Order: sequence, then structure tokens, then C-alpha cells
Amino acid sequence: MGLHILHVAEILAGGTASYLSEILAAQRADRRIASVRLLLPEFHRDALAIPPGCEAAYFGGGASRAWRSLALARALRATLRERPASVVHLHGSYAGFAGRLAVPAWRERIVYCSHGWAFDRAVAGWANRLVAGVERALAPLAQAIVCISRHDHALALQVGIAPARLRLVCNGVRDLSAVPPSEQPEWPALGASQEPGALRCLFVGRLDRQKGVEVFLAALADQPGLSGAVVGGSVVSGADGASGLQVPANVAMLGWRDREAVRRWIAACDVLVVPSRWEGFGLIAAEGMRAGKPVVASEVGGLRELVVDGLTGRLVPPDDPAALRRALLQLRRMDPRAMGAAGRARFLAHFEARRMNEALVQLYQEIDAAAAALQPGRPRAAPQAQPARESVQ
Repeated sequence: MGLHILHVAEILAGGTASYLSEILAAQRADRRIASVRLLLPEFHRDALAIPPGCEAAYFGGGASRAWRSLALARALRATLRERPASVVHLHGSYAGFAGRLAVPAWRERIVYCSHGWAFDRAVAGWANRLVAGVERALAPLAQAIVCISRHDHALALQVGIAPARLRLVCNGVRDLSAVPPSEQPEWPALGASQEPGALRCLFVGRLDRQKGVEVFLAALADQPGLSGAVVGGSVVSGADGASGLQVPANVAMLGWRDREAVRRWIAACDVLVVPSRWEGFGLIAAEGMRAGKPVVASEVGGLRELVVDGLTGRLVPPDDPAALRRALLQLRRMDPRAMGAAGRARFLAHFEARRMNEALVQLYQEIDAAAAALQPGRPRAAPQAQPARESVQ
């Protein structure tokens, strides 16, 4: 029979779409998994390319996260009534909230991943305490809670989530060295003030406050030895994004790009900059390391687990443009290729996606087996499935 997996998300643009892109094709090709389905927001239909063999359904709710969460809960109940799943994998805080209340763990086999705890944000302490309390109260409504970094795992323990409920599965990205990126884009010409050989600095991400794009722009301002490009779009999460950005003459704003285009821009840069104010993991940093680029990142959250300061890149204090500028100028005086090579070696050793994908499937099997033992009358997946069937779109 094999496992039947249902992935559910309330928002896609950004890290959740990147994460799903890394796991979906691998799960569909896994002989232990019979089917992979997705329940996704219509609002972000174009944010994720659905791999062949995976089935996607969409729910409405518009731009309001509250209404989308309600729509998600209704759609999830209807989906499971029509066709049960071996495991429901909820992605993101809102999906975790709505999904666990809509189909509690005593009825379904639920895996929840916040993709970075919402109570780890740089906001008022009372707000983080409130969110942490909600997460603690809802924790028993999932058989397993996936932590994407050691940082997130430690935070979960710190706020009182039971250790037995947690599973550490650090994020990863596929090694695409066998598939070189298509023709690299030409780095933007940014005026006569640029010095020859200016360090090409790339920022990739949302323009939310979390990602710190304004810190990147301030660090590069009036620096002829630094040339910048921003691959990113408008605010996705919350109303506290970067508005009225002051874009210096040596930085080009390139807008959203698809994943392959992002890979081309990473290949074209000298250094990837990740100035986040908080970060559960930081998939884009792993993508930079995969490409053999040094990463200069804020010393926060999971980024501290990816970047080894002075070896694979630099770690700098968050929200500090001057410190970021100093690190970039120092890197320009060095050979960034040596740091990039060390970063790629670290990526291959610790952050390649095969380890993550295998750990997730093993977790699904454990949950399915445990639930079957408690519910003997309920059909369960066979430990070894037949080869994956042909694509059903």
C-alpha cells in the first residue's frame, strides 16, 4: 500500500515554498510513499511548482491570514472526509494552529513544523510569550513537531514543549552540482562611481522586517567597493515590512525571481548576504554554501549553525549596518573563493537534502505504525511500497 502524505500550508511565498520544493519530488519518488497530496492557498498558487505525480488542491480566503486559516480548516476537514491520509504534515504557524484544531491528533496522524517559531521574533516580549503559550497548549495535538534547527529545538524545550513530542530534522537543500545553472545573468551596471572589481553582494528574500533588507541597503550605501543586488518582493508576512526603502545607487532592485533564476544570481555573485533579524534556519544561506559562495549573515537563530565565522563566511550582529559593511569590505580584501569552498564542503557534510528527506519518511513510518497499534481496525501503510505510480495531475 505505502504511505499517503498530505502536506498543508496557509502561506507559501518564501521559506515554506523552498522547503516543499526540496521534499516533494523526493517523497513522490520514494518507494515507501504511495501518494503525495497538497492543500495550498489559492492566494499563492503560483509560488510553488507542483512536481509531477503530486496532486494539489487549493482553498480561498484571500489576502487575510485569519480568513485563509478558517478556509484552510474547512478545506482540510473536507479533504480528509473524502480521502484519508496516512500522515497530515502541517507547514507554518497558521496552518499548525488551524489544522491541529480542525483535525486533532486523536483522529489523524499529524506532523507539525512551524518553519521557525513565531515566538522567536524581534517583537515585544509579551507577544512572544503569548504565542509560546499557544504553541505549548497545542503541542499535544500533533504526534510529532519537527524542529528545523538545533536553535528551534532548544527554544521549544525552553518554552515547555515536551521533549518526546519534538523531532530534530535540520533543513537541507539538494546538491545540484550535476545540473549547472543555465547562463549566468550579467551583474547590473551601477554607475561610474563603482570601483573596478567591486565585491558583488547579493540579498535574496522577502522585504519583510525579519529579513533586514534595509540593513543590507544601508551597509552598501556610499561604498564604491561594494556592488549590490536584491532579489526579493513585497511584504509577505505582517504589516511591519520594509517600506519607503532608501536604495543607494550601487544597488539594483531586481524583484521576485523563480528558483532557477535565484540559483543563477547566486552563481553570479561574490558573496551572499543574509542580514535577518531572526531566522529559524535560513535555507538561502544553505543555497549559497551549495554554490560555493561565502555567506555573511546575522548572528541569530539557525544561521549560527550554518555559517562558521571566519571559515565559511562571517557572522555579524543583527540590525547593525556598520558591522555588516566592515565584514564585506574585509571580505573584499581577501579571496572569497577559499571561504566559498569551505562553505560547500560544510554544506555537503551537514545540509544536503537526502538526510532531511530520509528522516522525514522514517518519522512518517513511525507515526503510522504507532497509530495503527492504537487503532487496530484502521488500515495502515505497508512498510515497503510498490514503485511510484505514474503522475496524476
